[in-house]
Amino acid sequence: MSADPPSDASASSSRRLFLAESSALPLVLLTSLIAPPGARAAADGSSSLGEEFRSQLGPVEPGWVRLVLCRHGQTDYNKERLIQGRRINAPINDEGVRQATALAGVLEGMDVRAVVSSSMMRAGQTADIVHSRHRDVPRLRFKDLDEVDFGELEGRGIASGLPSLTSTYASWRLGEGEARLGSIGESGIDIATRVRAAIDDLIVVAKQPPMLASRLGIDVSAAFASQADQQPPVVVAVAHGEFLRRLLADAAGDDVGLRLSAETAVINNCGINVVDVNPATLQTKIQLINWNSHIKRLEDIAKQ
Repeated sequence: MSADPPSDASASSSRRLFLAESSALPLVLLTSLIAPPGARAAADGSSSLGEEFRSQLGPVEPGWVRLVLCRHGQTDYNKERLIQGRRINAPINDEGVRQATALAGVLEGMDVRAVVSSSMMRAGQTADIVHSRHRDVPRLRFKDLDEVDFGELEGRGIASGLPSLTSTYASWRLGEGEARLGSIGESGIDIATRVRAAIDDLIVVAKQPPMLASRLGIDVSAAFASQADQQPPVVVAVAHGEFLRRLLADAAGDDVGLRLSAETAVINNCGINVVDVNPATLQTKIQLINWNSHIKRLEDIAKQ
């Protein structure tokens, strides 16, 4: 699945930028927000996990930007293994809050330019928790990061919807980008166009804060001022499993093996993916797919 990069005009028209609004969260979040960073790190081991995560990343080439792309925390739909796309706007559950808090701990030690999410509740709530450790940077929402539209398959069990999904994915691999998810969901071309627009959005955040301020209609340049000398620009974005698989497949380019790995990757709730992008050429390099040591630690604790 591929599409030409959208023109400035088409990308601008398809782009939707929003300042974050507070979302209601389960009460388990309160202690994670109140506790000081040092206490949190000591309690959950996030400091050592953060160091482990950063040690997996290669250097960013001069002029490139780094996109830290995370999946949202668990929802009840995830727990029940139901298909959940952009038609279902579910909140994260208590386990999702714990996952998002662990994610925030891993990313706490990174210098980031902004924390971004899709416009959907589950991604927004996860990003709000991450942003609680980075309150000096902008918190933004992009509709282009929303989950894919699975059409009439949404709400059904994954097992029952799998034959239809498998058929559509096979069509996309054969270059039939007009094939849709279900009969009324998004096509491969639709998703590829949105992926390119989302990457463009994130590049703007990383490299061009004055342009971002103009598009938002407000002055956010002051929020970026303290980061003017930051190298390299890093943006954290919280999105959705299938959308992230499509973005990673696009980032794999002509590497057929890597592309297939990205398309079929299991991305855990709050799993971390890292992609470096050259804003001038839109060349991409995948650094990590589904780094999830923080989630494995939560699972180990739950078994004790």
